[in-house]
Amino acid sequence: METHRADLRLGLSKRGQLFECAYERLCTQPTVVLRELSDYLGLDPVAYGFDLSTLRSQNDKVGDYAHNPDWAPALDAMRDASVLKGYVAAVGSPAVSSR
Repeated sequence: METHRADLRLGLSKRGQLFECAYERLCTQPTVVLRELSDYLGLDPVAYGFDLSTLRSQNDKVGDYAHNPDWAPALDAMRDASVLKGYVAAVGSPAVSSR
């Protein structure tokens, strides 16, 4: 959320001074993301020979925090940023379960 606010305030994206990538996209499309990052940085991706063989999502290690009441305060604090980034649906949407 803070990165988004800074981007709005400073206009980093508009000036091409911010590269943002979702972790999930890096895991599902590593070649595409690394090529985009290389282009952004002005680097030759072939020269660096990225090793994509060990890149994989770690999401399977995350527990089911959404239904654990102990995590409700932390999840509530992160809700605005999560909605902004598309990780959870906005309040009132059918995709959001009620507690």
